[in-house]
Amino acid sequence: MKKSNENYDKNAQAGEQAGLRVPRGMRDMLPGEARALRRLESAVTGVFEQWGYAEVITPSIEYWENSGRGGDDGVFKLIGQNGEVLMLRSDMTRPIARLAASRLSDFPQRLYYSANVFRCGTGAPGEFRQAGVELIGDPCAACDAEVIALAVAALEKAGVGDFEISLGHVGFLRGLLASLELRPDEEKALLESVVKRDFVGLEILLQQWRVSGDIRSLILSLPSLRGDMSVIEGAAARVDNPLSTAALANLRQIFTYLRSYGVAERVCVDLYLARDFDYYSGAIFEGYSPKLGVPLCGGGRYDNLLRNYGKDLPATGFAIDLDKLLALPPDEKGDGGFLTIALPKGKLGEEAVSLLSRAGFGMEGLEVEARKLFYANEKARVNYIVCRPTDIPTYVEHGAADIGVVGKDTIVESDKDVFELLDLGYGFCRFVAAAPKDKIAELQRAGKDVLSAFNQSRVATKFPKVAETFFRSKGMQIEAIKLHGNVELAPGCGLADLIVDIVSSGKTLEENNLAPVAEIFSASARLIANRVSYRIKHGRVQEIAEKLGNLL
Repeated sequence: MKKSNENYDKNAQAGEQAGLRVPRGMRDMLPGEARALRRLESAVTGVFEQWGYAEVITPSIEYWENSGRGGDDGVFKLIGQNGEVLMLRSDMTRPIARLAASRLSDFPQRLYYSANVFRCGTGAPGEFRQAGVELIGDPCAACDAEVIALAVAALEKAGVGDFEISLGHVGFLRGLLASLELRPDEEKALLESVVKRDFVGLEILLQQWRVSGDIRSLILSLPSLRGDMSVIEGAAARVDNPLSTAALANLRQIFTYLRSYGVAERVCVDLYLARDFDYYSGAIFEGYSPKLGVPLCGGGRYDNLLRNYGKDLPATGFAIDLDKLLALPPDEKGDGGFLTIALPKGKLGEEAVSLLSRAGFGMEGLEVEARKLFYANEKARVNYIVCRPTDIPTYVEHGAADIGVVGKDTIVESDKDVFELLDLGYGFCRFVAAAPKDKIAELQRAGKDVLSAFNQSRVATKFPKVAETFFRSKGMQIEAIKLHGNVELAPGCGLADLIVDIVSSGKTLEENNLAPVAEIFSASARLIANRVSYRIKHGRVQEIAEKLGNLL
């Protein structure tokens, strides 16, 4: 087999040299990988069938109009031969909802699938294999418990020994937000901070809108509301709105059924859990392994989705990412109970080392500017890795590091899926759009709005995502030109009309005859965490966050 794989590798190298590449985000699977995937798929779907679920298969291509989406982020859109707008399916729940509404009767229906789904622009694989179930037509808590217990059984059958299911409810948070009586745009902004796991932004918004008292304290404590049934009872004593109260009662029912399935010990209540899809309406859950920095599975109740397809039917389900199961390391490759912290090179890292030392963490011998990049503190059970600031969100997102220190500017530009735990209070700077002073003066003399006058302009920046997002929010179109430094040169050389960059004192802008035309946002150093580590290693991560927070 080894010789055979070597031949495949040689052929792959020859193919690359000949230009026989696959599109970005896609990959070939060699015979050994394909066999492993099929064995895993057979094990998982075999459990589904044992539980009475029947297989369905839907087309890889769907009509865009059937997607029920408000936007096209992450979706491969196609144009058919007759001009119709099509899409590659980006999940399986919507296609099966369409199938059930248009082709099935005699509900409830228990359905399962194993299929490839496609997503673009996420930084993750563009095509991957999912296996999952949908239980359509029954609203009861027993059905929510059934699919959770089935997810546990499937993961166990797949050989995943050490894992945890986090269980939450979208109604709990929606009830808290409704009780604040905010404007729709304000409520949306708060919800986005929760979904993006931006604790710092959440606190800023609550302060900005003068939310105070018990409700503010409860919202800020959400990340710590995780554990056993006592979490539900503790939260119930702190809320009085009907949505949150009903959500907790539903979770209480689900846990009762989970005990009857014998899987309650695998499940942890997590009232801060938020899923990325907007169709969830009730209980939601995700499955985590300490060996992988991303969820293995996820799902929940979506009682309103089938209305989009002409039938008002409740439903619940989940999907397992088979590719992620294959990526799990063998059992013997544990982390030994260590917590891994990623630190940036440069001044940001030096101040992080000082802050961690003051918090009581052993940092002896650690130098962020040395050639050595890995340090182990056996006594504290902490590993430190030192890397470029722009790489820290990637290390943390993928679980190579549990937590890290990085600037807010890097977090925004990288757009990685991490928890933003704490504003560390140093490394302050501002994102600004700036233009030549003489051009600004010319526009002001003409009585024009300076910023809007740069619509359809070229913008030089090290942060194209930040620039494009900002100008899009202003209803403006720009061409972002990515540079790796000295962006102040671009307007004077005719490369760009204005720049987007970070400034501290503004002296560099002044010396290059530039002035701000818009403030975008302020940035500082942040403590970030991997979404799985924050749950699996919650106690240790929270301890570090609290000790650092007490110093600020």
